[in-house]
Amino acid sequence: MANPKLAPEYHQKNAITYQAHRRQVIWQIYLPIALVILLVLLVAILVILAPTLEVSRWADIALIFLISITMVSALIFLILNIFGIVGTRRAYQVMPYYLFMAQGFTYRLRSQVRHFSDKAVEPVLWTKSNFAKVKVILPKRRTK
Repeated sequence: MANPKLAPEYHQKNAITYQAHRRQVIWQIYLPIALVILLVLLVAILVILAPTLEVSRWADIALIFLISITMVSALIFLILNIFGIVGTRRAYQVMPYYLFMAQGFTYRLRSQVRHFSDKAVEPVLWTKSNFAKVKVILPKRRTK
């Protein structure tokens, strides 16, 4: 059984606000949809009843505009593609020199890091080695 606290309460419709809502729905939703449908039907009837010669001419003009827009956008993408190909070719020509320079830089960086890390760990190694020497020199105590 459903919990009565969770169930929504039943509200009776207010007749005045409900009628105002219905009028708004008619004017703001149904009327614009009906007008658009009538407009589309009217345009379809005009296209069907228009002389075929005139329609053909306008269809050809629209097709020319559509093809020209497509050709311009294809030309833009072709030019971008050509620049990409040329840029990639030039990058492949120049890349070995700069990669060789980067490799030399990383070798120098590696040697510097090794040098400084050896310097940083030297006191620790010195201390541990001295403790090891002391342990060897001093006799071991035996516990009984």
